[in-house]
Amino acid sequence: MSKQAKSPVVMHVQKWAKYLRISISVFVGVVLYGLLIPVFFDAGSPSFSKALKPPSSTNLFGTDHFGFDLFVRTAESLRVSLVIVALFRGSLIAIVLSIALTHWSPVARIVRSSVLAVRTSDYVDASYAAGGPFKWVLIRHLAPAAAGQAVVAMIMLMPHAVWHESALSFLGLGIQADEPSLGTLMDLAREDIMRGAWWALVFPAAVLLTTTLSAVSLARKVPEVVIDVDVTETEEQVETDVVAPSDGMEVHNVSVVVHGKDATQQRILKDASLHVEAGSIHGLIGASGSGKTTLGKSIVGIAPQYSKLVGRVSVAGKPLAWGEKDFSKIRGTVVGFVPQSAAQSFTPVRRLGTQLQEIIDRHQGTYSVSDLLRTVHLPEESAEFFPHQLSGGMAQRAAIAAALAGNPTYLIADEPTSALDPQLTSDILALFKEIADSRGVGILIISHDIEDLRESEICDTVSVMRDGEIMETGPADKVLHTPDHEYTRALLAALPSGGLKVTEGLERG
Repeated sequence: MSKQAKSPVVMHVQKWAKYLRISISVFVGVVLYGLLIPVFFDAGSPSFSKALKPPSSTNLFGTDHFGFDLFVRTAESLRVSLVIVALFRGSLIAIVLSIALTHWSPVARIVRSSVLAVRTSDYVDASYAAGGPFKWVLIRHLAPAAAGQAVVAMIMLMPHAVWHESALSFLGLGIQADEPSLGTLMDLAREDIMRGAWWALVFPAAVLLTTTLSAVSLARKVPEVVIDVDVTETEEQVETDVVAPSDGMEVHNVSVVVHGKDATQQRILKDASLHVEAGSIHGLIGASGSGKTTLGKSIVGIAPQYSKLVGRVSVAGKPLAWGEKDFSKIRGTVVGFVPQSAAQSFTPVRRLGTQLQEIIDRHQGTYSVSDLLRTVHLPEESAEFFPHQLSGGMAQRAAIAAALAGNPTYLIADEPTSALDPQLTSDILALFKEIADSRGVGILIISHDIEDLRESEICDTVSVMRDGEIMETGPADKVLHTPDHEYTRALLAALPSGGLKVTEGLERG
């Protein structure tokens, strides 16, 4: 019986695990060297007759100009430089605290800026829309984004901290010259190397370099390891049977008010209402800035910062209370969300297949990554692509696949064709029609490309929005060709075709 082939995702994780074990082994070896060697071996006593002896079987690293064994002396020094000495009797807490107080702020600044940049990114918004709670987003996105740069910053500060300690010792404010630390050893070696005692500098420097490089290697692996941590066991699983898949997705008199810093208020949505039936496609059209995206996000409980939502949202006949408790149960599993800027909705440093599998595992989905890729007509090898390797059309299909990973009953697509050429636009709209017909998924398509929706004829019903209000709702054929509201007529008149429809049999030929 043939051995089952490993998935690319599993092979990727195993590869990183192998490198991680090597990095950890080297780093742990250096730390154990600093911990154990001084316990079992003695550096000896000062003796000028033994000073500056070259490396030998008796003294592996040679001796310094005090006559101490450099192999043991370097291990003792490593304790101070790694702050391990603080755990033992006689530790120089004042030195440790002085270095910590002068070196923590650059790392804190880097961590803060990294988290702030990622927190407002499209892929974090997409994670919330896919049903991820804050803890999940913190572990999957925010922590990895900050961890790599923070660790690298600390590694870059390590040699500086060693010389900081050495400078304090030189000024008489820290460790005395006859006490061990990598800083004092290398400081003293500056004189010894002029006498030909190269080992006095080479071996302490080699230990510092090994420590730094092993930690840097760990820093390169930390983001991948953090990303691959499985948090689905610690999070409450989404129950797909909380609501029965019937009676449609409905928004009734929803308003969104944003409170400004100067006590001003801006009403983004004003008593907006619409209804999407399972298996049908509802188009939400209007000019840019009319509140379409805000309405779409409010259906899954995502609102602008400092805003207040009122009104009612119900999915499959179940009213939802504003707040995470109810909406977290439907995101990704009952209602999928296809965000705007599809390419930016994925974490840029991870492969597409890994991210799709993560969503499947999160929602305990029944589809595999291959199933999802086939559904959206992407080749299976695209699972190995990074987001920047996807074309615009491929990225849009990948975003649809991610929204379908939890097998939702309803789908909200926010401007899915805004960055596509006419042919790709037609293909993506046809894909939505295929999903609605084959899976019975109710789809809300948010778009300002009215001409595309009209030409594709995929919508069953259409709503027109202006300044946060629904102006008109009705059958797609009527709203897009013979609308009742004057604003809709103005929108159609502004189209390249002028809102005209060619009468059958009178085409120019």
